[in-house]
Amino acid sequence: MAEEGQEKSIGWVIAAIMAVILVGAWVFAAAEYHQDSGGGISVPIGGRVPRSLRPLDRRDLVFNAIAQLPNFPSVVAFVFRERFWLVPVVVLAEGLALGLLVLMKKVERDLNGPRQRGRR
Repeated sequence: MAEEGQEKSIGWVIAAIMAVILVGAWVFAAAEYHQDSGGGISVPIGGRVPRSLRPLDRRDLVFNAIAQLPNFPSVVAFVFRERFWLVPVVVLAEGLALGLLVLMKKVERDLNGPRQRGRR
């Protein structure tokens, strides 16, 4: 078993999972907002198109997510107006992460065994 200072608590792990879910949702929402606002244009396959007119690739997703931060209210409004299905998906994913926290805490309690009460 690792030393006490080296291991992360279950709460930290779940918090990291929840942060990844939120960041992933933001990246997706920002990309959808960018595409819908005319930032991404469909191009014919095999045609040479300037970089500014190409659809987003993985590297662009990260830069776009950062670039859309000032547009946070507009992106959120867009998601609630045009891509509302994303809201329950994110809420469900976050709820599953919290459920995993409860389950893992229960397993941890069971593995540690019952506490001995009343002994001095």
